[in-house]
Amino acid sequence: MFYYLIPSAVIAPLAAAFIILITGSKRLENFAKPLSLIAVGLLITISLSHLLPEAMEESLNPHSIGFTVLIAVLVLIGIEMFFNSHSHKENALSKGAAGLLCGTFLHAFCDGIILVSSYLVDIHLGLAVTAAILIHEVPQEIGDYVILLDCGMSRTQAFSISLISGCGAICGAILGYFLLDTVKGLLPYALAVSASSFIYVSLCDLLPRLYKSQNQQKMLYRFFFLLIGVIAALLISHHH
Repeated sequence: MFYYLIPSAVIAPLAAAFIILITGSKRLENFAKPLSLIAVGLLITISLSHLLPEAMEESLNPHSIGFTVLIAVLVLIGIEMFFNSHSHKENALSKGAAGLLCGTFLHAFCDGIILVSSYLVDIHLGLAVTAAILIHEVPQEIGDYVILLDCGMSRTQAFSISLISGCGAICGAILGYFLLDTVKGLLPYALAVSASSFIYVSLCDLLPRLYKSQNQQKMLYRFFFLLIGVIAALLISHHH
């Protein structure tokens, strides 16, 4: 499993870094939106059709899984409220950059733990989660990079901060590997927290930003991309 885990943890920040290096900021914004929609479909489908059912199946007390999901969502709301209090329009080299760096690093750290919990259940589920994280993280890191440029940072500064924050997944993967492999009873709860994180990010972070258009044709176009994500998640994990 460890041989799959590390490449899975580094692929998203490396892919985002490569795209940023070869693409202009205008193209980056156009590229990020369709990927975000596909990511929503992937994240919701994997959470509801795989992670939560696996958590309940592995747990001796299925009711505790629901309580774990509730606590995880409340914690995520608290974290979001804290980091949103640091406006990206403030001085980029102080609060804005610090808030963005901490928030993205913490999010990537959680992704690393999610990867471990998925691979401990099944390789195919781990690969499906890797695909979901990749397609979700790449546009998010590109978006962070564009925000930092808007704050007045140079391309080098913005790129460095984006790369450092994305490395949180490696830290989360290594810690999660030793923790969950040692304490097997934590696996169902790790899966429940993983599902909560995916659902929260999809419904409360990604999706609202994609509702802004009032054009019906554009909304249908966006819903089509979301369905691509749903179908892709089902196809990727059909062996599990």
